[in-house]
Amino acid sequence: MLKRAFLAVILIAFLTPSAKGANQPQRIVSLAPAATETLFLLGAGDHVVGVTDYDTFPEVVRELPSVGGYSNPSIERILSLKPDLVVGTKTFHRELLDRLSEMGIKTLELTMHRRLYNVKESILALGKAVGREEAAETLWGKITSGLENLKDEVAHRYRDDVPPILVVVWHEPLIVAGGYSYVDDIMRAIGLPNAAGSIRYTFPQISREKLLALNPKIVILVKAERGMSPDRDAVEKLLYDLPLDILGITEVKNDALLHPGPRTLEAAQALVEAVAEVSEHAP
Repeated sequence: MLKRAFLAVILIAFLTPSAKGANQPQRIVSLAPAATETLFLLGAGDHVVGVTDYDTFPEVVRELPSVGGYSNPSIERILSLKPDLVVGTKTFHRELLDRLSEMGIKTLELTMHRRLYNVKESILALGKAVGREEAAETLWGKITSGLENLKDEVAHRYRDDVPPILVVVWHEPLIVAGGYSYVDDIMRAIGLPNAAGSIRYTFPQISREKLLALNPKIVILVKAERGMSPDRDAVEKLLYDLPLDILGITEVKNDALLHPGPRTLEAAQALVEAVAEVSEHAP
C-alpha cells in the first residue's frame, strides 16, 4: 500500500506543471542526488539541466549532462550549462557555491545528508526556491503520514518485540548506521530498534568488541548502485567468527537509504521488508 502511495506522489509531481515566472529559476544544476530527486518530485524536474555522476533517480536524470562527482563537481562544466540556480550541500559544496555566488549565480546551500529533520528543511527550502511551496508541504505531509502508517504496521506485526537490527554500510572496517543518522531517525520513526542507536555518530566504525556488546540479531547490508557497498562474504565471516546469535543477514539494494531525501518512505519500506524477510526465515 505504501509503495502505491509513494508512486502516486511521483505521478502527481510529474503531471503537475512547474511554476512559471520571471523570478523562478529556469536552468537548475543539482550537485546532490537527494536535491535532484526533490526537484523532480516537486514538479520542477523539467528545469534541471545538470546533475552529478551519482544521480540515478528518476530514470530520466541518467540522460542529463553530468558536472562530475558528488564531492568534486567541475565548475567549468557547471558554468557551461548557464545555470540560474545551483543547489549543493553545506558539507561538500560551500566553497564552490561561494565562488558561483561571487560570479552572480544564485545558489542554494542545503544540509540534507544527516538527519530526517534536515530532509524536511531541505524539501521546504527547495520548494520556496523554485516556487513550489505548496507541493513541498504536501510532499513532507505524505512522508510523515506514511511513516506513521509504517509504525502502526510494525507494531501490529511484531507486537513491539522487534530484535535489534544492525545496518551495515561498509565491511572493512565495519561501518554502521549510528544513532546520529538519517537511517536511525527512520528506524525510530517506524519502531525498528537500531542496535547501534546508542552510538552518537552518523556512521561509526565498529570493533569486534563493540560488535559483541551491541549484540545485533538482524543484520542489513545496504547496497548502493553507485558508491560504497559492503561485501557480504566479509561481513558474514566477521559475524560468524563471533559468539553472536544472529537470526539472519540480508541485503537492501536501495540508494534511498544512503541519500537522505524525499524517498524516505521508500527507504523505510525497504527496511521493513528486510526485517520481515529475516523474521520469516529465522529458526
